[in-house]
Amino acid sequence: MNILINKYFLIKLRGGALQFTIAFALLVLMVVLSFLLYDQLRGDELLRLRMKEALYRDIRSASLILEESPALFEKDSSSFFLHSDIFTDSVGISVQPWGFYRLAVISEAHRQAAVRKYFLFSDDLSKNKLKPSLYFSDPNRYLSVGGNTYLGDGTWLPAYGVRKAYVNGIGYYRDSLVQGTSYQAEDSLPSPRENLKRMYTKTLEQANEADSVTSLEAIAGKGSLFNSFKNKTLVVLCPEDAVLEDISIAGNIILCGNDLEIRHTVTLENCIVLARSVKIDDRFKGAGQFIVEQAISTGDSCTFEPPSIFYSEAGTIDGIIRLGEGCTFTGDIIQTEYISPFAEILTLGKGTKLTGQVYCNGIVSVSASILFGSMFCRGFIYRTKKGVYNNFLLNVCIDHQRLPGEYGGMTLTGETNGKKCILEVY
Repeated sequence: MNILINKYFLIKLRGGALQFTIAFALLVLMVVLSFLLYDQLRGDELLRLRMKEALYRDIRSASLILEESPALFEKDSSSFFLHSDIFTDSVGISVQPWGFYRLAVISEAHRQAAVRKYFLFSDDLSKNKLKPSLYFSDPNRYLSVGGNTYLGDGTWLPAYGVRKAYVNGIGYYRDSLVQGTSYQAEDSLPSPRENLKRMYTKTLEQANEADSVTSLEAIAGKGSLFNSFKNKTLVVLCPEDAVLEDISIAGNIILCGNDLEIRHTVTLENCIVLARSVKIDDRFKGAGQFIVEQAISTGDSCTFEPPSIFYSEAGTIDGIIRLGEGCTFTGDIIQTEYISPFAEILTLGKGTKLTGQVYCNGIVSVSASILFGSMFCRGFIYRTKKGVYNNFLLNVCIDHQRLPGEYGGMTLTGETNGKKCILEVY
């Protein structure tokens, strides 16, 4: 009996050992298969990542090709493919207007990888033929300068030229009247590009034809509103005498109103503002294209980041543009309509710093301001408590050579000779 019992347990022990061996072998096999599967998946993922990196490089290369090909932007909207041996595959391009800029959608796909990016393009000002610091057109008067006024290289002056002035006990402190070359200006300003008017008209059409529309009341209290450039343009309709406050608005959005007031508790990013007139509160900070029929005015200590534009279509004295004191503006200020030889169109408050371009088809009121870029105008006014001085600049710096190389704005006169990719948008 004991022998039988021992044989039984021996058989059981051997059977358990066999089962354990089989189970252990299966476990090892599962671990090996899992490792092989993980390694395969990791390899596929690394391959996809490397392919995406290659596609990103192709998109960056395509943007550089677009910068050197302004003819590709001549149509308001177009779609085409770029082919090159340096690309992994053909790169698709879609170009459409976004206010005074161009939105380029660059996409590429190869096997299971696909990439799409959105960029804003402006003009490459470094390739313009006319690059003045100041183009001042007034055939009947001198330009007078006082204090530490700095007129940079490429200053265009009327036939009467420039002279030193002595006002309120202040003389002129520099050795040279122009810090570089100067030329004689024509009796009138160079004509603005016809393309500016077309861009303005296209922006109005884009707002009127949009099928994605909401109201200011519908977004009130939300705190923020974002619309990706992957989506259709969202138009926000504002009521008469609307006031914007306590909201952040960013992306593919056009604000449409009549007389619009924007408080400093509003932030804008890459939006377009279309209105009859716009009034902006003290300490506002944001970036956008402000396009009006009449007037734009800001309070003090405002900051307008790139890319920003002030554009007035007004042909009457109501069409004034005013920047308050201590403002910082990076972008272009454009007023193209000629009203009268006495129309004071643009006011730059004391301590204002501009980086970009100004085209004012009238008179500029300016005091102790800085412009790193170009200014076109028909005259200046300097105001004091004791009186008004015509064509007098005091402690003003206007210098095109200090315009940053990465700046991209609008070609105001002549032909476009190049493009610049200024911003990736989302």
